[in-house]
Amino acid sequence: ILLNIPSLNNKGDIIVLKDSSNKIIDSLNYSSDWGGDKGYSLERKNSEVPTNDSENWASSIATAKATPGKLNSVTPKSYDLSLTKFIGLKDYAVLGKNFPLLLEIKNNGLTDVNNFMIKIFNDTNKDSLAKPNEEIYEHNSGFLKSHDSLTINTEISDFKLGENNLIAVIEFSQDEFLDNNTAFLKFKVVKIDANRNDLVINEIMYAPLSTEPEWIELFNRSIKTINLKNFQIADRKRSTLITGNNLKLKPNTYLVIAKDSSILKEYVIPSQLVVSEFPSLNNLGDEIILSDSLNRVIDSLKYTSRWGGNNGKSLERISPDKASIDSSNWRTSKSSNRATPGKINSVTVKDYDIAVTEINFQLSYPRPNENAAISVKVKNAGKQKALFTLER
Repeated sequence: ILLNIPSLNNKGDIIVLKDSSNKIIDSLNYSSDWGGDKGYSLERKNSEVPTNDSENWASSIATAKATPGKLNSVTPKSYDLSLTKFIGLKDYAVLGKNFPLLLEIKNNGLTDVNNFMIKIFNDTNKDSLAKPNEEIYEHNSGFLKSHDSLTINTEISDFKLGENNLIAVIEFSQDEFLDNNTAFLKFKVVKIDANRNDLVINEIMYAPLSTEPEWIELFNRSIKTINLKNFQIADRKRSTLITGNNLKLKPNTYLVIAKDSSILKEYVIPSQLVVSEFPSLNNLGDEIILSDSLNRVIDSLKYTSRWGGNNGKSLERISPDKASIDSSNWRTSKSSNRATPGKINSVTVKDYDIAVTEINFQLSYPRPNENAAISVKVKNAGKQKALFTLER
């Protein structure tokens, strides 16, 4: 019926229904506290309960925000199953691994139910419609008592890289209210490039000379190429993006992260270089955290000046395979250039490293044309056996 009814006040009003003889049939004095705002209707729960009982009214829970001309969405029904929870148990899914899900079904109806189906669909075309060819999971449930809930834990692996959309649906032929039978879940699927300690913090210049910027060197000790897009360097207080672009670091290679390109005036750097305004490094000691695009910590340490690396010399890691937090695994650079950005550290044990450690002369002051015996002490400081020649 189309009728020019009196305007209804949003904060509250009185509505009176009269018959043809002006007799009051029903009336109420509602307020906005009862519900029914922001485009949702105010629905009566039970027609047998007094009209002016505020507990007998609630905002519509229908998908359309109202139920004109049909049973109210908040009215108790004989059969009414609802999907009250549909969540992923992790912040993201990893490509190639199972993704755990939790579903919760509640029997809102007045009657116990038996034999209903839970289905999950992968909404690949993102049309929000659960189609048979998109079904990836089903669970046949048995008995569920009135007002009881059922929790289902399951896992799925049928997803693709990037954003995925799932639809969960309760199928029960006797259900009288279908608006609460469907739930949606959006989640991100990622490919993990780096695990803990695949990349390590390998060299730190925290106390440079006045002409040199602070810098940090990373080393890829893994056997895989790692994309550093959206990786971050942080201390306790602040985090900074290394780069928002694709930056691939091959196995056994280095990356230098400097605060300024003026580092190139100090060194010839054979590796990749990124200029990034990471948090300042305290000369007395500081914390450095390397995290990936998912905010997972890949490497971290808390150095102090007692570890070494001050007065314009870098702090070098001895072994990439030993713990970052082990102070005995760090030394002041022994390089004549004061540091080794972009290449193997001067304090690192090399595979091949032959060193002349001592030269002795038999005669302290030999005369012209006089033979003098010379002895040389050579040390193999490397990890491998080595053949070498000695020239004078």
